[in-house]
Amino acid sequence: MERFSKAILALFVTGILFLAACSRPVVREYVKPPKEKGQFLNLKKVAVLPFDNFTDTKDAEKAIESLLIPALFDEEVFEDVVEPRFVRDALKKLKITSTDILDRESVRKLGDELGVQGVIVGKVVTFGKGKDKEAASEVSVDMSLIDVKTASILWTGNVTASGGLTVGKVFGVTPGQSDIEVARKAVRQLVRKMASSIADAREKELKGMIQEIKQAELKEKQRLEALKKQTKALEEKIKKANEEALKIKQEAQKEAEKMKAEVETEKAALEAERARVEAEKEAVEKEKLEIESEKAKIEEEKARLEELKAEISALEEQKKSLEEQILKLKEQIQEESVESGAKSEELKKLEEEKENLNQEIEKQQGEIKKLEEQIQQKEQQAQ
Repeated sequence: MERFSKAILALFVTGILFLAACSRPVVREYVKPPKEKGQFLNLKKVAVLPFDNFTDTKDAEKAIESLLIPALFDEEVFEDVVEPRFVRDALKKLKITSTDILDRESVRKLGDELGVQGVIVGKVVTFGKGKDKEAASEVSVDMSLIDVKTASILWTGNVTASGGLTVGKVFGVTPGQSDIEVARKAVRQLVRKMASSIADAREKELKGMIQEIKQAELKEKQRLEALKKQTKALEEKIKKANEEALKIKQEAQKEAEKMKAEVETEKAALEAERARVEAEKEAVEKEKLEIESEKAKIEEEKARLEELKAEISALEEQKKSLEEQILKLKEQIQEESVESGAKSEELKKLEEEKENLNQEIEKQQGEIKKLEEQIQQKEQQAQ
């Protein structure tokens, strides 16, 4: 009998422990992969929207909200949290009547109005004992975290908790914890789960970002190495190009100096040629002047020649006149048949005068011949 009593006691304690274990909150969650880089890391400030109440318990949603805010601050998952009482004013301003279904534009406007990166929405599914006052208290809450930029759900979860049973007088079983105590445990467990998941997601994002940075650094390092090689190759090309340019420049300078010397030589030759031409020109002008002078002299000599010819003509006339006088005188002497001394003397004088005229004519003719030769020679030279 004693052995049977111990067995019953052991079975009873085991049942009690089982009931106590069943009172622990059960959390189910889903973490959605972020659509953009650093979505979880960028969640610094969030707003808790008013929860929906799907239970028969009045103000059950306010009870959950009042428990949720301290739990969020305690977990330090966000830097700041905007409470529902402040959110209600923003919802009223934006004319948003229901938080159960929010479109992308409404979420974005709400985020801009409240200055937050995320909003928490939720609903209370069960709260309290229900109609059976002897039953254990039960709380069930659905909650989601939404990114205001993309309006995508980053995290969603559900918690269900029961108050369990306690051992009363002489092993009697009575209802366990109160509604608010069960709700506090449920909310705490749900927030811890969300905080843990967000921390894991942030760590994953951070590792991904670090990995990306490392990959970027590696790529940058590889790019820098490639640039160094390219730079070195370019420097070699530039050096070679500079050397070739210097060589070309030196050759160009030499060619320029050579051309300059040739130009100077040609210039000097041109100057010499110009001087020679000028000298020849001056000589020609001088020669022209000399020719003109010679021509003038020739004209003078021609004039002088004409004068001599005129003088000879006059002398010829005189000679002719003398010859006629001499002939006439000789005729007179012969007619008289007697020599007359006076006439002989006159004849002799006329003969002498004729001889002088002949000599003068010969002299003049010699001078004319000489002048004609000189004129002919000068005219040939002038041509």
